[in-house]
Amino acid sequence: MDETAWQAATDVRTEPDQVQRLLEPGTAPVFDPAPRLEAIKGEMAALLTRVAHYGLADDVVQAALEPLQLEQARLLANAPAQAVAVNASPDLLRACQNLATRMRGITETGERRRILLDLRVKLEVQPGGTVNITELSLPVAY
Repeated sequence: MDETAWQAATDVRTEPDQVQRLLEPGTAPVFDPAPRLEAIKGEMAALLTRVAHYGLADDVVQAALEPLQLEQARLLANAPAQAVAVNASPDLLRACQNLATRMRGITETGERRRILLDLRVKLEVQPGGTVNITELSLPVAY
């Protein structure tokens, strides 16, 4: 869980389009469902391979497929219509690159936890292990 939370926070804080959204009042980071949707497809394909190999009963297959189908439908229903291109300033791009480099260097779990607490990161864990950042404090210089 620590690694997943750290990765989600890193993704949000080091992507210029996500940071730009955080800087705009009343907006939140956009969750990209594509990686989880791909994982669901892989899980479904693996299940169908097991069905063919072991001849599993229909009710067993349905019980295994149903949660994946529900999660897939939820992700597709909540997916952003289309990604909006952000024209990030060169300063923002450079800051995100520097932050990404520094965050990759932080490997100690305790230090990562302190940073996540300092940033007041709030996470939402979805079925299948997908982690969304629902809130995060972004320091802004005035």
